[in-house]
Amino acid sequence: MENIEIIEDYKIMKNAESTKKPKNMNSRAEKAAFILLTLAVILFGIWYLTGLLSLKHSEKMYRYFMESDQSYDVLFFGSSHMKNALSPNDIYHEYGIRGYNLSMQGNYLDSNYYLIKECLHILDKTGREYPKIIVMDTFDAVQEPGNLHNAWDSFPLDKIKLEMIRELTDKDHRWGFYFPFSLYHNRWNDIQITDYRIPYNDILGIEPGYEIYDFETPWEIPEAGSKKEVPQELLDKFDRIKDLCDEKGIKLILCYIPDRIDSSVLEAESIGEYAAGRGIEYINFAYEDTGLDYDLDFFDPDGHLNIRGARKFSFVMGEKLKEYGLPDRRGDENSEVWDDYYRIYLEDAKKRIEEAADPDPYIAEAYKGEISLTDEPEAE
Repeated sequence: MENIEIIEDYKIMKNAESTKKPKNMNSRAEKAAFILLTLAVILFGIWYLTGLLSLKHSEKMYRYFMESDQSYDVLFFGSSHMKNALSPNDIYHEYGIRGYNLSMQGNYLDSNYYLIKECLHILDKTGREYPKIIVMDTFDAVQEPGNLHNAWDSFPLDKIKLEMIRELTDKDHRWGFYFPFSLYHNRWNDIQITDYRIPYNDILGIEPGYEIYDFETPWEIPEAGSKKEVPQELLDKFDRIKDLCDEKGIKLILCYIPDRIDSSVLEAESIGEYAAGRGIEYINFAYEDTGLDYDLDFFDPDGHLNIRGARKFSFVMGEKLKEYGLPDRRGDENSEVWDDYYRIYLEDAKKRIEEAADPDPYIAEAYKGEISLTDEPEAE
């Protein structure tokens, strides 16, 4: 009997142990689940706060291009000179050529090389055709990290962006591109309503200026043929972009956009001479019949065209692109989409002119017959 009781006690102990194991296992699983959930919440919080605190220049400018299902005959790249001067809506409305302005202020030739690569990659991923032509302005300057953020923050951290970061930034600034929260975490006091509701650019990329800068002195274009030497380093950048476009089967057109700066015009002549020797199409708009008024068609002292000048420039650009054989797509299958783009563009212009504290009649005349202003500014 004693042996039987010992055996029974042993069975009871084993049963107790067996019932404890699942409890221990469940406890470990619960801890693991809790840790994973906590990490997920932290990561989500960082992701959300990064989006909220980051500057919105890139998101504002490139969101529609990234999400669109449209293909384009021409894409425009460059600095703020192109961003302010080129209106794809006007070119489409006048010539039926479909384009998008992907320029960004403060982003120059080195950044634009990678922006071209990235935007073509986006077209690939979304099953859209490459453009037949890329037009790029030739303005170049020192590439600052802050301006790179303006262009690149909304793009994914893919191979192309990683290449751009390694080449164009030093080690002290790279972490802000890899982990943007480390750069923007102290923007709490600067948050505005536009950080929650981003005013996306829905007018195909142009950033028009609606003011007139009051220059103290008139300006005359330097005599044609006058030149200023440019460094070989600058010319090599054009070669690199040309090679990229050739690889993709895209025609590259370089251009100088008038900016009232003598040295820029003189450098443009040298660049044109170099481009001709390399078989690169080049247009120096300083010596084209653009109809620009160099006293009235700029909105700041740095030579950026206002909307009156931009429309003049865009119409001349459209005429040039027509000569390069780009088709007139007005009346095509999805022309209603592009007609709607133009309607949005006119509504945006009307709103900006009416919201101006003292709208200039010269600016309002840029859309004469196309928009009706609530209070027409009176000509002096």
